[in-house]
Amino acid sequence: MVLFEEQKGQVQCFKSRVGLLLPDVWLLQLLKLRPQLTGQFHDEFISELKQGFESEMTGLVKQAMYNANNILKLNVRLKFDIKFGQNYAEVH
Repeated sequence: MVLFEEQKGQVQCFKSRVGLLLPDVWLLQLLKLRPQLTGQFHDEFISELKQGFESEMTGLVKQAMYNANNILKLNVRLKFDIKFGQNYAEVH
């Protein structure tokens, strides 16, 4: 699951316009790198993977976020949090 962190100094316009677009842009970038998605909810996604592939998945999410930052030409690099678990309760 990926969750966006709030950045200090963001203006409401950024949150309301780019904030709505950003999850779609980075998710599309992630799907280009790994075309498997179990679910997506607002700014979170769930994807199934075999145990032992956590670092590879983290790298793909990091690359997708980097690509989204470049597409949107953001001045601030966005951060994310990624969690792994056996079920939704463990990652939410």
